Amino acid sequence: MLVIVAVACLGFFTGYAFAAPSLEVSAQKGLSAVGEDEGIAVQASAATVSSLRITSSDTQVVVGVYGPSASSQIGASQPKLNLAGSARRQLAAGDFGSDGSLRCQVTVPATDLASPGAYQVRVELRKGGSVIASGSSWLGRVAASRSKVDVAVVWPVTLGIHQDYQGNFYDDALEKAVAATGTNSATISGLSLIAKQFSTWRFTLAVEPVLLSQLADMSAGYSRIDSSGKVTKVAGDSEQAVGAKTALQNLQDISSSNGRDVIVTTYSGASVNVLGQEDWRDGFGQMQLGKQVAVDNLLLSQTPSGAYSSDLDITTEGIA
Repeated sequence: MLVIVAVACLGFFTGYAFAAPSLEVSAQKGLSAVGEDEGIAVQASAATVSSLRITSSDTQVVVGVYGPSASSQIGASQPKLNLAGSARRQLAAGDFGSDGSLRCQVTVPATDLASPGAYQVRVELRKGGSVIASGSSWLGRVAASRSKVDVAVVWPVTLGIHQDYQGNFYDDALEKAVAATGTNSATISGLSLIAKQFSTWRFTLAVEPVLLSQLADMSAGYSRIDSSGKVTKVAGDSEQAVGAKTALQNLQDISSSNGRDVIVTTYSGASVNVLGQEDWRDGFGQMQLGKQVAVDNLLLSQTPSGAYSSDLDITTEGIA
């Protein structure tokens, strides 16, 4: 069995958890096998802690696990599910960071997640019997199997066009994308660090070729235009230009690593389905141009054989 996972990056979305207004709730594993415990991380900002007067002496964390869910209810904010288990703990002084924020974890035992399927975890902070904050997250359980499950991980790197017809960059989207900001996965440097951290992972890099062209333009020095229409020059030795050069190098390194494949979108991210539906030859041309741009900028030894649809939607016309 093959499972395909599209992991969004740079413009790039990822995640199974979503938060209520007050609490951020996420599952430590997210997807795990039946028979394993699961850790539920609960966070609240310093402002929330202060406004709600959350303290370790009188506040409890209550976790309810609901499910397994029918497929039609997965992702719903308030699905009608049976209670599968619960856990609670008193907050401790160590649950609060130096900045006043709340960060704690509650373990959900494997017995509460005994069946395969999707579960919703609902977390409440209770003070004096009243609920003062809440949040929720989804997690999944997979039945143990003797057969191997292959997971195909795709990292899409798409940011669209940020140059005008004269080649001037008209916003700072790419400057942010090439910034060296540690482990921030919303940058190319962050993606590179993830690739190095999990060096044995096999995955596919899905690149929008126009991004590579723009990074190449930036790395040599470029022109930027502000909202008033004023054009300024950014030198080739500037932090932004060096960042673009480093970003290209990082993508080249990722592309040349063992077990890593590269596929491309249309050159400028156009919808292959729309182009195909209109029977425009431009779709084929964009793919051919995009593959050549990827070969040139990523220093690939051969032309990518695969393609990626930016909107994750494939039609018969688009494939053609």
